Amino acid sequence: MSEGRRAGEIVQRIRAFLGKATAGHETLDIGHVIEEATRLVQHELARGAVDLHLELEPHLPAVRGDRVQLQQVLVNLMVNASQAMTGQANRRRLSVIAAATVDGRIDIAVADTGPGIAAEHLERLFDPFFTTRPEGMGMGLAICRTIVESHGGRLGVESTPGDGATFRLSLSTATETPA
Repeated sequence: MSEGRRAGEIVQRIRAFLGKATAGHETLDIGHVIEEATRLVQHELARGAVDLHLELEPHLPAVRGDRVQLQQVLVNLMVNASQAMTGQANRRRLSVIAAATVDGRIDIAVADTGPGIAAEHLERLFDPFFTTRPEGMGMGLAICRTIVESHGGRLGVESTPGDGATFRLSLSTATETPA
C-alpha cells in the first residue's frame, strides 16, 4: 500500500510539473520530432538487430508541445519495443507510422514484432511501478502517458500475444483545441 501511495504521489508531482510546463509549448513539426527521436535510438536498435521502418505522411500538420518531452515519449516506446524483441529468433521489426486523421489529430503508431503483451497486463501497463520486465522500474509508461495527456493527447496500447504490440499516440494539431 505504501508503494501504491508513493507511486501516486510521484505521478501527481509529474502531472503538476507538466501542467506548469505547458506554458512553454511551441509549434512543432512532428515529423522532425519523430525523426530526431529515431536518431537518438539508432544505436540501441542496431545493437538489438532491429529493423526500423519509418512512415511519415508528408506535410503533417504542426502540433503544439515540448520537443524534448515528446521525443522522450517516442524514445521510451521505441526502446521498450526493442527490448521486448531481444532474444527472439524471428525478424525484429519496429514500425513508426504517423498520419493525420479525419478528425484533425495526428496519430503515431509504434509497433513491434515482439511477443506482445499478455492480456492480463494490458489494464495495468500504464500504472506506476507496474512492469513486465525483471529489470524494469515500471515508471516509463506511466510518465509517457502523463506527458502525452499534458499535451492534450492520448496514449494507448493494442496487443495480441505472439503478434507484437502497438502503442498509439494521438495528439492535437496546433490549430485544434486540446481535449
